[in-house]
Amino acid sequence: MNVEQARDKARKWHALLAKGIDPEWQDEQDRLAALRSQQHTFLSVAEAYFAHIKAEGFTKAKVHEREIRKEFVSKWSARPIHNITQHDLAAVINSIKQRGALGQARELLGRAKSLWRWAIGCGAYGLTASPADRLGTKALVGSKKSRSRVLSDDEF
Repeated sequence: MNVEQARDKARKWHALLAKGIDPEWQDEQDRLAALRSQQHTFLSVAEAYFAHIKAEGFTKAKVHEREIRKEFVSKWSARPIHNITQHDLAAVINSIKQRGALGQARELLGRAKSLWRWAIGCGAYGLTASPADRLGTKALVGSKKSRSRVLSDDEF
């Protein structure tokens, strides 16, 4: 930053202070608006997430990637990630539930929560909330049913 740019920034900060606005808060809001305007697509964020979980050595990174690509990327690849709503996510989970794949629906909701938690945590995409935050697995998919199968004498 040169001297003239620093003076311009100081003038802007003084004007904000005169209006009672915290300049640091305003800078953060401007940064978030700039990030949102970059239109990070779901695909670009998902690709970065896949790279992250592979680099961290997640044991099921390939499974996470395959299932997220199949269910979410196939539907939302070009959509800006901050435009995906709770309703959109619930619709995908409900479609999986309708196929009778309750376990997969539970797993995918957990994976979606993990992806958004990571995207918010890294701070690179301008996200401040997740559409998965208020979606409960039990309410959306239902309770887990425990199995009660007992081996017969022949099987034992």
